[in-house]
Amino acid sequence: MPWIDPLKEVLAWEKRTQAGFASEQQAIRAAGGNPRDVRQQISEWRAGNDAAGLRFTSDARYMKGAEGDSAADAPEDPTGRKAAPDNDSGQK
Repeated sequence: MPWIDPLKEVLAWEKRTQAGFASEQQAIRAAGGNPRDVRQQISEWRAGNDAAGLRFTSDARYMKGAEGDSAADAPEDPTGRKAAPDNDSGQK
């Protein structure tokens, strides 16, 4: 049986879902997960991270270049601060 490169497999599923050839649920099932369980886990994890003031690169809300990417659209920090703008000038 041929060896499957896990990184290539993930990237292939990402491309399939982005192109509309597969759903996110299909990708999760292909990896052996239950889509509803995964969604619940992500939701709870992110809510806890938000409450603790933590940000991780795995959270697409904080990725540069994401749709609606601006300090005004970013989720509020639990301390009440807004995310800093991405450009060097500090201006939008």
